[in-house]
Amino acid sequence: MGEPEQEHAPYNQPFESHSAHGSAVRLVTRTGASGVVLDLGCGYGPVAEPLRDAGLEYVGLDIDPGGLADLESRGFSVGRLDLNQPANEVEAILRRHLGDRPLGAVMALDALEHVSDPAACVDAITAVARDHPDARLVLSLPNVTHVDLAGKLLLGRWDITEIGLLDRTHVQFFDGRRAVALVTAAGWRAIDADDVETEITEQCDPADAPHLRPGAPLNELLRDLRGRADGHGETYQFVRAYALDAAPPGRPDAATKPDEPFAVVVVEEGADLDDAAADLAAQVDRSFSVVVVATAPATVPDDLASRIGIPDEQLRVVVGDGLHGAIVETPGRYVFALGPGERVTPDWLRASALGVDKAPGRLIVGRCTDPTGARMPVATFDLAGSGLAGRVPAAAYAVPRAAVVAGAIRYGGPLADRVAGLARTAMWSGRYDLAATTCSATDPADLGVIGDAVSHILDEHPIVLAPGAASPLAALQRELVAARNEVQRVNDEFHQFRHGHEVYVAASDADRAALNRRLARATTPWGALTLTARRAASIVRRRAARR
Repeated sequence: MGEPEQEHAPYNQPFESHSAHGSAVRLVTRTGASGVVLDLGCGYGPVAEPLRDAGLEYVGLDIDPGGLADLESRGFSVGRLDLNQPANEVEAILRRHLGDRPLGAVMALDALEHVSDPAACVDAITAVARDHPDARLVLSLPNVTHVDLAGKLLLGRWDITEIGLLDRTHVQFFDGRRAVALVTAAGWRAIDADDVETEITEQCDPADAPHLRPGAPLNELLRDLRGRADGHGETYQFVRAYALDAAPPGRPDAATKPDEPFAVVVVEEGADLDDAAADLAAQVDRSFSVVVVATAPATVPDDLASRIGIPDEQLRVVVGDGLHGAIVETPGRYVFALGPGERVTPDWLRASALGVDKAPGRLIVGRCTDPTGARMPVATFDLAGSGLAGRVPAAAYAVPRAAVVAGAIRYGGPLADRVAGLARTAMWSGRYDLAATTCSATDPADLGVIGDAVSHILDEHPIVLAPGAASPLAALQRELVAARNEVQRVNDEFHQFRHGHEVYVAASDADRAALNRRLARATTPWGALTLTARRAASIVRRRAARR
């Protein structure tokens, strides 16, 4: 790989199942490869024995004489290969070492990040593989977007290490998209994956930093944000297997990238397509594409694009659960939606575009009315104040597509999930309220029905609060404490009153019982005679006292 022998000493690692080497061997065997395996940038070849045991012929190719000598001493074929050579020279070396034998797979494990032009290497591999249609390509590439590196960048640190994600010999860096584009542009398609996942990497330094240590709230927030984007926040190495397509698509020319439309408009299932077409055809801002959610393609009229006034390629029909993926793949800055029973004004998109000019990246919220023209409340998503109160007519909200790609909101699921996504988007990006009325709705969902579900969804992940949220939350907390204390005081008074009442009732019961006993005695003959004698004695005593 273009480095002196001493540079490769750290790469003399034993074979481990939970590593890129183990993943690569599993991919080669799972994809049914047979014949010769060319291992490019093989180093000391830890996969050689496992592949030989699987019935494959192993050939190790590298520039490091130490690794090649070690492999040869173990009985394997080897050859010298510098991956920084021109593509035609790399191709010639591969053909020479393959000879007339069938090519089962080409492997490049943790190799292309050391190469100045990895695309040229892939093109050389592709040229050889075209003569062997069943050949597989297995690549391992380090993920430079691991959450540990995100945390390090927040510290202002980019720490080069001996080995790992920021190996000091790396000259190329890959995220998931670049890892895929590198090979798909040459005519390969992904057929299997066995990525290496690592929660903590060598970049977790300092080890006790709160945004690096798993379990710390700040780190959990980072992991949640990073994981939502593409699910690869803890992917250490992308390890993928590819098969050849019939014809290569060719590498895209960045200079010919078309202008991105402003809006992706989603027409939800159940919306009236005639009304939607009329409203979209009337839009003043014409920079939009349309995604229609349908129960079946046949339910969408063939002339819908022409009725809206957009080219056919700007209309996409989605059936089933593919809506979110369609939005991610459709270019546009903001995502709009038209739900059942919702109508929009001709300024619907333009008003939001003007709002974006004033507050880029914010969740845009328009005014909405009911069919009578009365203003309809919309969700505030103010957790410190009124909570998730109001309504959620889909047409009232314009969501940054970047927030959709980042995983803040997911389309196509239950209403509670989308409402939670709107709340999350508002917390992540802030919101901007339009002064203009842009839509009306006949039967929007009432958040009172799903409020608990939304709260439960938000409880599952850390949340982001905007600057200035601490004081309202503190004030709310003080109000809650005061209200709780007042409730406790009233409760104590009630218990005291109740206790006094019980004492009073007990005393009354005792007096009533004594009176009943006296009455009982008075109503019997003997009791009446006794009472008369007592009264007579009392009269005699009083008269004697007067004398």
